[in-house]
Amino acid sequence: MSESQYAVILKKLVEKKFLAQQAVDDGLEEEKKSGKNIFKVLVAQGAIKEEVLMKAVSEILGMGMLDLSKVAVERDAINKISASTAKFYNIMPVKIDKGSVVVASPDPLNMKLADELRFVSGSDVKIVIAKEDDIKKAIERYYGEEEESLGDVIDEAEKTSCKTLSAEEDADKLKEIASCAPVVKLLNMVLLRAVKEK
Repeated sequence: MSESQYAVILKKLVEKKFLAQQAVDDGLEEEKKSGKNIFKVLVAQGAIKEEVLMKAVSEILGMGMLDLSKVAVERDAINKISASTAKFYNIMPVKIDKGSVVVASPDPLNMKLADELRFVSGSDVKIVIAKEDDIKKAIERYYGEEEESLGDVIDEAEKTSCKTLSAEEDADKLKEIASCAPVVKLLNMVLLRAVKEK
């Protein structure tokens, strides 16, 4: 969602008496100074408890809220998103639903996130709301200390059936190789490192 959509949500939270207007104004000032997400700012300032905020936002958006401690995470979903990606974006893949990866995020309004995860996973993505601490615990529980290195991904790419093409082979085969999981993982790792080091 764009900034104006955040404003709409904040207005509704004030109208429904979840937040005082002064708390929102103070939070927006702090957001400008710190660059942090407005929801994180409001929770950090004590204007609203995270769980109350998440429930209210999920109701306003008509979006599901997950308690990750009570959900069985599907291995197929975890296989779609690497540990480094989950940690970088602070998200947790939960399940595959009708071909879409259902991903828990503490910021359901971040549409850029959905687009980036769609690219990374190669699947459509459906965002649901979960508390940030619950997501961090789930990442630790399901991914553990797993952190793929570039070397690991390159080794995996060399072991797979992705073969090199000669110059005269057609573009369709080239597209097929580019979409092989190890190649996509390698590209994602390089991009994530570049963003982290920026």
